[in-house]
Amino acid sequence: MAQPLPKTNGLAIAAVVMGISGVLSAWLLLPSILAVVFGLVSHSQIKRSAGMQEGRGLAIAGLVLGADGLLVGLIWVLVVVSFGGLRLLPV
Repeated sequence: MAQPLPKTNGLAIAAVVMGISGVLSAWLLLPSILAVVFGLVSHSQIKRSAGMQEGRGLAIAGLVLGADGLLVGLIWVLVVVSFGGLRLLPV
């Protein structure tokens, strides 16, 4: 009997998508946080699936992109706060 083909973990895909959106919109921080969480959970699920799920590389990419987005976002927040916030109207 043939073994079924392994399926790509959905959370690993979500981690990469959230990671990319987190890097592109770093000031929001939420997509980057979700990328890290989804990456960790999906990596754990893939390890426990005994070959029935794949996407380890996607999970790691989501983790890395999420961490990068968090780093850039936190630096952005620190810069904005150190310069007195965003001034939309001229003083």
